[in-house]
Amino acid sequence: MQQDYHSVLTSVIMASARHDAQLRKAIYEIARSKLRQQLDWRAKELGQSERAQQLLELETAIEQVEADLAKNNLRPTSSGANVPVPVTHPTVEIIPPARHLPPWSEPRYETTAEHTAQSASSKIWWVFPFVGAAVLGAATYVAIERGFREEPQTKVEADQIVPRSKRATHSPGIPTPGAYGVYALTDGQLTELEPLPIKVPDPRVAVSGTISTASTTKLPNGRSQFIVFRRDLVNNAPEKVVVRVVAQVMRASASSRKGEATTSSVSDSWAVRGISYEMKVAPVEGNPAMILIRPADADFSFPAGRYALLLKAVAYDFSVDGPITDFAQCVERSDDLNTPVYTQCHNP
Repeated sequence: MQQDYHSVLTSVIMASARHDAQLRKAIYEIARSKLRQQLDWRAKELGQSERAQQLLELETAIEQVEADLAKNNLRPTSSGANVPVPVTHPTVEIIPPARHLPPWSEPRYETTAEHTAQSASSKIWWVFPFVGAAVLGAATYVAIERGFREEPQTKVEADQIVPRSKRATHSPGIPTPGAYGVYALTDGQLTELEPLPIKVPDPRVAVSGTISTASTTKLPNGRSQFIVFRRDLVNNAPEKVVVRVVAQVMRASASSRKGEATTSSVSDSWAVRGISYEMKVAPVEGNPAMILIRPADADFSFPAGRYALLLKAVAYDFSVDGPITDFAQCVERSDDLNTPVYTQCHNP
């Protein structure tokens, strides 16, 4: 009978747990549990000493399997369990054997030859359900165990799939500013941006209040990216950044007391419009205090005009040099009502 236990355990261990000490330990516990169930079911036909003997033979088989592993001479056996045998032979961790006798075990005593013969015949037929149950239980455990092991790995791999827009950007063409601030990067040159003197309203508001000062930051062309270098970005980087159009108020119209409409030119007056460009944000590899902001389209170029980069409710001012050709950069004001009304120019 001990040989039967050894054969079943050898087949299961060779198939799934030869190199996994923790998994082998669990399989042994399953075998012990299944054998106890079989012994409980046959309690009326088996004596206390025979039940203790069966548990002892299982423990002896477990010890033999571990001893075979230690000597690296464990081989598959023909026990009715047809399982593939791994061909790799790395070092294995050996579990110290432990003899687990049931609490109701009694001291062993000599049995007569007649009793031995009768018990031997009864063992043969009930050991096969145990063999099947042990193999099935071990196989089920292996499947569950592998599922638990693979699920966290799958989750980690899923967590590592970062949207391309949020992957760290590493490029030798991205300089590190010498001081904290917000910068435009144009033709490899950094230009620091200054905040606008007004609070930019919600984008649903078509036009903000007027700005009476010209932009102090002028970029040579519209093919620009932006670098933000601030200490608070380490744990609080923005997910979304937009650039709003800051249009110049070119003309103002009003009605005289006689009902005649008059139009006059306006100078040094700008207003932030609801028109905006959404930008992509990416961290800069090796510097958690920096982010790179760039247009979604790599070929995009800001038309000549004035803009505001919105970063956490603060607007940073810059302008692109060149003749104004974009209608969005020009608005006209009407003073006929108590509240000024702005409309886009028909021509810049």
